Amino acid sequence: MNDIAEQSAKALAGVLAFYKSKGCPCAFPRFFQLACFDFRHFGTGPVGCHLTDIMIDLAVTGPTATYKLLPGDEEKYRCAVCGTEGTIHSEQFNIHMWITVFKAEPSRARQLGHAADARLPIPGGLYGFKQEDMDRTSTYFGSGTVQEMVDYLMEMGG
Repeated sequence: MNDIAEQSAKALAGVLAFYKSKGCPCAFPRFFQLACFDFRHFGTGPVGCHLTDIMIDLAVTGPTATYKLLPGDEEKYRCAVCGTEGTIHSEQFNIHMWITVFKAEPSRARQLGHAADARLPIPGGLYGFKQEDMDRTSTYFGSGTVQEMVDYLMEMGG
């Protein structure tokens, strides 16, 4: 993992801790903006985002997750705090590229964070087969520093 990736992973762990201190990540629309990125919304070939993968692991599938796998289901998760549900689907596009998508239902939590009304600033981390496909996500992602990403994700308000 490179320096920016390590800094980003640590920063996202801090963002998740902040979300948990306020209740759960579901109260923050910008959590869903990052965690629910799906290249299919752009009509492109496969594009993934390492930061999305990290947030899914931290908040949904990993040991620090507020979401828990529903018994008897291999893809459906529920937030243990507010009850918001979502599904995880992973698809392999070649031997080196898997893309995981988290699709969440509308949040059941009272909104605390600012709306996801702008491009999410990220310090890199997109991957795919074609640069033009990654470029088409520029309406969703913008270039930014780790600190700009953290500030955006943690902004409070309506």
